[in-house]
Amino acid sequence: MNKKEKAAKDYSNGMKYKDISSKYGIPVNTLKSWRNREGGQKGAPENKKGCT
Repeated sequence: MNKKEKAAKDYSNGMKYKDISSKYGIPVNTLKSWRNREGGQKGAPENKKGCT
């Protein structure tokens, strides 16, 4: 298991970004980027109302 997978597991278990960052020596912004790419937010939300 690599650092990315271990960090994802720790995050899913409720660990904070700051603590994961210290544990693995990875910047907080890198952790957030990994999270967003692996199934977090994907782009802007769809507007289902149509034109105004």
